[in-house]
Formats: sequence, C-alpha cells, structure tokens
Amino acid sequence: ASLCPKKEVHNSDGREQYVFTYFSPEKTFHILDAQTLMENELEPADAALAKLVTKTGCQELDGNALVSVIANNVSYSFQLPVSGGFAEADYTVQKEVDAAYALTDTGIHYESYVTANGVYLGKVIGEYRLQNRTYVPNEFEFYALSNQTFGAGEEYLFHGVSAEDAKTERHSVTGTNGERILIP
Repeated sequence: ASLCPKKEVHNSDGREQYVFTYFSPEKTFHILDAQTLMENELEPADAALAKLVTKTGCQELDGNALVSVIANNVSYSFQLPVSGGFAEADYTVQKEVDAAYALTDTGIHYESYVTANGVYLGKVIGEYRLQNRTYVPNEFEFYALSNQTFGAGEEYLFHGVSAEDAKTERHSVTGTNGERILIP
C-alpha cells in the first residue's frame, strides 16, 4: 500500500478525496472522502453483471451448446463447443476473474470479459459513480465478441472466442437489431 495518499477528485460532485493505492486481485486502491476521512465503498460488479446479462436459454444443438442471453435489452445467441457431454450447468454466464478498474475524473472505469464454460462471449464496459459514499455501477454496456463479419439482414449467431483472441485490439459495430459487437 502507498503510505502517502494523493489528493484527487473521482466523483461528479468535485469533492476532494484521498487515494491510497495498493496491489490486490480485487481492487487496486482505497478512496477516502477528504473532509470526513470515511472510505468510499465499491459495490461488487457481480450484481451489476447479473442485472445486465441474463441467460435466457441453453440447449444442445448438433453437438454444440446454443446459449441465449439478453444484455442491454438486446438478444444474443452463442453457439459454443461441447466437450465431454452437454450439461446446461456448464454454461453459466459469469464475469472473468481479472476485471480492470481505472480511476477517472468522475468515477471509476470498469472492464471485464464475460465467459461461459471457458469461452469468451463478450465484454462489459462501464463506469461506477459515487452515490452516498458508495461507488455504484452506472452505464454498464455489453459487447459480444466476434471474429466474423455479418452480411446485411443476416441473423447473428456468435461463436465466442478464446482468451487470446478476446484480448486483441477490436472496434465496435452495431448490428441490425441493436447488438453491440466487438470485431478485430
């Protein structure tokens, strides 16, 4: 941990804060209100992810798992490989362990990959905003990961990508039904 905090502002109110940085898998900083010296909490991203990305179905189809999710009120379908037999419980949608947090002028920037059975489905990008001493998720968005392009009017069936492919530089495009997609 840093014994010497930096006096900074990471909220939309402009209130000064003391930031102590340290190294940990969960969070890399502590933020204290400069006037009250009370720590600002960070609401876990798991709750926000559960509200943002909901698995609506999972079935075996031609030796693959067809996983359907709704994210940002948009439907996405993923065709994922099955190995060793199909079990719906293997295809739980969850955030990757290595989420990234970065301090911004108005809050905390958040990024995490979303996986199911080890396959990378998408990426969640968002901001935390300070409300009553707690940083809460605000404006979280889901982007499906794809290594393919789609023609006009084509139905989107995503195949997910490997960890290595997920972390290549990508740019966002919008599908015909409002799907947010990250492609190389």
